[in-house]
Amino acid sequence: MIPLEEKLLVNILYREENEVIKGIDLNNINFEKLIKLASGHLMLPALFYNIQKKKVSYLFPEDFIEYIKNIFEINKARNEVLLSEAKELSALLVENNIKHLFLKGTALLLSNIFDDIGERMIGDIDFIIQHKDEENVKRVLEKNNYFNPRSDNLNEFFKPQHLPRLLHKNKIIGIE
Repeated sequence: MIPLEEKLLVNILYREENEVIKGIDLNNINFEKLIKLASGHLMLPALFYNIQKKKVSYLFPEDFIEYIKNIFEINKARNEVLLSEAKELSALLVENNIKHLFLKGTALLLSNIFDDIGERMIGDIDFIIQHKDEENVKRVLEKNNYFNPRSDNLNEFFKPQHLPRLLHKNKIIGIE
């Protein structure tokens, strides 16, 4: 049997407003468990967004709504930075004649898939390049102060599928 918190999360995300609590007794919901569940799936901002969109916040405790609202707002601000940094990265790659495509969450945000950019949690900027450009990309990124924060030498033993995660001292979002 599906836990009530999981059923409620699915209902909020995918059902119409009038079906959000269908078959669910809110008195039996453990809101801490709901937060842990949504957080584990990186869905807290989406949970808040959909509660607001469906105008059902009155169903939830005020402290619960305030908590997930705060997470949503932090995530939205972070995504605004991510979009700015992705555009800067793209300009740098284009300037160096490197064809690239953004992937996953960054691609979705840049494509305006979401009604609100705060809805999606993203950890880094993922992009793909042509294999022939790999060394050029390494050189361009290094020249522009991107660095690998890992001090281990795993790349000497294992050929990675992609370039290591890179950071920049003046940027917030890592790139892969």
